[in-house]
Amino acid sequence: MHQNETRIQVADQKIGLRVSRSLGDTLAHNSSGVIEEPELSEYMVEPNDTIIILASCGVWDNLSNERVGLIAHSHYAEMKCEVAANAILAAAYEKAFNQPGKDDITCIVVFLDKKLLLRN
Repeated sequence: MHQNETRIQVADQKIGLRVSRSLGDTLAHNSSGVIEEPELSEYMVEPNDTIIILASCGVWDNLSNERVGLIAHSHYAEMKCEVAANAILAAAYEKAFNQPGKDDITCIVVFLDKKLLLRN
C-alpha cells in the first residue's frame, strides 16, 4: 500500500482495491489495516416477511429499496431466487454502467416459506 492511500495496490501501477472489511482476515488486518470485525445487526423475522435481500452498496447506490423489492417480488410466486438476484444485478449494472467509479454489484435473494414461519 502506498503512503497516504487507503487502498491495496499493485506497486507502481494504478490498479488496486479499496477494502473496508475483510471478514476474519487477520493477515490483511495486521499488514494492510483493513477491518476484520464485521458490523452486525439483528432482525427478528416476522410471519409476514417473505423475502430477504443481501446486497452490496453497488446495488443500493443505484436502485431504491422499493425498486429492488419490486424486482425480487416479481419472482416470488415461482420461488426463483437466482432469477430474482440476477434481475436485480442486471438493473443495478445497467444504471451504473456509464457512471464513473462503478462499485461492486453483488446480491443474494432468499425467499421465505410462509408455512414454515407460521409453524414456528
